[in-house]
Amino acid sequence: MKNWLKKSKRLIAGAISLICAMGMAFVLAFLGYSMNVVNRQGSYYTLDLFTDEENFEQTSTFYDFLHVDLSQLSEYMAVSSQMEKNGKYDSDKEIDIFAYDNRKRTVKPKVELPKLIYKTGDLIAWWNSEDSFSYESYGSTESMPEESMETTAENEETASYMIVAETADEMSEGEYRTETDTAYTTDEVALSDAVEEAQDDTTEQTMERLVEEYKPVNIDSLYDLTLPEGMTYDNVVRAVQQAACDLATNYAIYNNYKQVLKEDMNLKYLMVDPSGKVQYTNLDRSKDTDALITAMQECGVYMCYDYETDELVCDGVKAGNEVPYKSLLHSYRYSFPEGGKLYICVRTQADQGTNSKLLGKWNGHDTYAQAAKSYTMLKNKLPLMGFLMLLVIAGVLALFALAGYLAFIIMQPKREKEQLRYFDTWYTELAAAIAIGSAVLIGAVGLEIAASLSGSGYDTYSGQIGAKIFCGILLLTFFLLYLLLLAYTGSLVRRIKAGTFWKNSICYRILHIVKVVCKKCIHVICRGIRSVINHRSLAIRSFVPVYGGLLGLFLVNLFFAGVGVIGIAIFLDLIVIILYGLYIYYSNRTREKIVEGITRISEGDLTYQIDTEKMYGENKVMAEAVNQIGNAVQNAVTISMKDERLKADLITNVSHDIKTPLTSIINYVDLLKREDIQNEKAQEYIRILDEKSQRLKRLTLDLVEASKISSGNITLKMGQLNVSELFTQAIGEYEDKWKEKGLQIVADVEPKDGEPPYLIWADSDRTWRVLNNLFGNIYKYAMQGTRVYCDVRRTTAMKPCYAADDVCQTGKRESRNANEAYDASATNENRIEITIKNISAQPLNIAADELTERFIRGDVSRSTEGSGLGLSIAKNLVKAQGGEFEIYLDGDLFKVSIDFPAYTDNTH
Repeated sequence: MKNWLKKSKRLIAGAISLICAMGMAFVLAFLGYSMNVVNRQGSYYTLDLFTDEENFEQTSTFYDFLHVDLSQLSEYMAVSSQMEKNGKYDSDKEIDIFAYDNRKRTVKPKVELPKLIYKTGDLIAWWNSEDSFSYESYGSTESMPEESMETTAENEETASYMIVAETADEMSEGEYRTETDTAYTTDEVALSDAVEEAQDDTTEQTMERLVEEYKPVNIDSLYDLTLPEGMTYDNVVRAVQQAACDLATNYAIYNNYKQVLKEDMNLKYLMVDPSGKVQYTNLDRSKDTDALITAMQECGVYMCYDYETDELVCDGVKAGNEVPYKSLLHSYRYSFPEGGKLYICVRTQADQGTNSKLLGKWNGHDTYAQAAKSYTMLKNKLPLMGFLMLLVIAGVLALFALAGYLAFIIMQPKREKEQLRYFDTWYTELAAAIAIGSAVLIGAVGLEIAASLSGSGYDTYSGQIGAKIFCGILLLTFFLLYLLLLAYTGSLVRRIKAGTFWKNSICYRILHIVKVVCKKCIHVICRGIRSVINHRSLAIRSFVPVYGGLLGLFLVNLFFAGVGVIGIAIFLDLIVIILYGLYIYYSNRTREKIVEGITRISEGDLTYQIDTEKMYGENKVMAEAVNQIGNAVQNAVTISMKDERLKADLITNVSHDIKTPLTSIINYVDLLKREDIQNEKAQEYIRILDEKSQRLKRLTLDLVEASKISSGNITLKMGQLNVSELFTQAIGEYEDKWKEKGLQIVADVEPKDGEPPYLIWADSDRTWRVLNNLFGNIYKYAMQGTRVYCDVRRTTAMKPCYAADDVCQTGKRESRNANEAYDASATNENRIEITIKNISAQPLNIAADELTERFIRGDVSRSTEGSGLGLSIAKNLVKAQGGEFEIYLDGDLFKVSIDFPAYTDNTH
């Protein structure tokens, strides 16, 4: 347990810091939740704790609550007067369009308006329909009298003047109409334009009229209405459409407020008409009205507004605060032209038991009650001081625990070297950016989720529930942010302790790169200065003409500019620039000739000489040196070719001189073998003479053949060759020798079922010699009792191409160089690959390329009788026939790979 505690000190300190920080955040959230109260519509208000008011009902927040509720209540009663009949919604309730359109106007119209009555439900349905207030074409103006068009235009102007005049009268009376007429401005202008065009043009004009989805109650069509002077049907359509729009909007408001204002809340209202009949209330309608009014007057906050006299009586309302209430209620007087009184009270905690039978129980979850509870608690200094003390203690403990968490990282003994986490190896700036970005992201997402979940609604408790959700999301967000703080500060301390805070930063890398670049630049500059100093003569020849000329040019310009002759200065500048350009051109042209000479010599034209007659200075020295190099190379090539010819002639002559006496020796040995010699020693001598003479004969033949191949003096009889048959024949020839050394042949030389035979274009005799040399090499050097693998397969590998000499019509190659090969032409054509592998009896301590050189037998210590020419001859014969010959060594494994182009009809 002690060891666990010792190892977990940092975790314990971090956990304590996190718990204390969460406690501090909880206290802050609780205080914030208590100080921020929410009204019935979900709007938040901050309580003023520095006010002198003892009760919440005297604060500005309460008056804001009440003002919003009164506005909602007044709007609800106004729209209810349009929707309800006998306290219930009635879609058949009739409404006079023109009376409704002029309901807020204090000035009567100048003319008597006709009656145009619709059902409320019809207008709402008409506005909400898919083809709301669409138009159809009818008739034309082709036969319309000119006087009628003039009359129509005059009526239009009169109607427009009437509307403007009435609006001006309304504004002079202090009225403000909420409905807008902008929706009809376009139609009126269009109609006026149509009239004007009709006056100027006698062509037929199409007229439009409103499609009446719903008919008026008192007439068949609104177009049957008898219009007073100065009014057009366009004004009628505008009034109907505006009324439908207003009623549809009011119907939505009516449905939203209907349930809210009837629920159990501490705000009580009672609206009675002049006869004393209850119109709107959230109290029990079965109770006596006078008793209800008396009970409401006994509440902490009470108001009574008379719609007829426009008087407001208040009780429990701070002086001066009743003014906005009266102004609000006054703006809705138009909804109750007959008069009536509105009684309003707000039940407080002090009178929660008073008149409960009449007004209902006091609701402790109401917005007024919750706000009053928070205000009372915060105004009480003892709980507030307790919360503040708890906040300070939690903050101090969180800081100490955080310091301990970091101290345990810093004070860790050196023998317990801090191991950097994976995140600690990231660049310092990148880690900081990720930490800051994560913090911003967590905070933004937390606030967004809190705002979306807290929401607002038209029920009593949505505000309190939303505030609690908001605080909960904020606490969770703070928890994640503090965890991020612990993780990042721990990483930061580990970086500082390990010394990687600066060294593993992007700034350090950039500065290091800048330092290296500057250092290299300084090194290059210093090296250039040293080079100039060490080659002073070259520097003088290079810099003096250039900078001297520029300096002289500058002085000449300065002189002529001083005396005011700019033209001469410009002329001299042009001359100097032209001369300098010619000098640069001549120098570059000379160097181009030198480069051309070097290129010609490197390409093999050893007789090429650079013309140095018109060259001067270093360029001439360089050109002469190149010419000397060409001469030296030509001499070396001539000597080398002469040596090769002498070597070939020597080998041919020596071989010929050896061949004649060797033939006699072989013949005499053969004669001795036929004699009946009984002496065993003599027989042994004869056997040794026979073996050595045969070996000398083979060596002589190999030398002659190698010499011919090297000099290209061989004839190839090219033809179609089946590799599988050739391999089978060669394996059969060496079968006895394989058994003698215990070698097991594993051959895979036949094509697969359905595959064409392995055919190549080659010389059968020369190819047989290649296989014979390879199998002889295996017989001599392979480890006894091992396997020999022979494989033939078809491939499509990329292979290099070799230039081919002319081939005669008989298919023979006439005296070609053995180092050249036939053109493989296609790079992705089918090829036949022959592979032979065996295990060597002796270590292969030599490079693979050296095995194909002359007189190399793989190991100088071997005692076999090979001449060292077998692999060299085999390689040269393969390449002479257009193939590839490669040797691979891997330990004791000896592998030969031979590659020929596959035979096709176009091969030869």
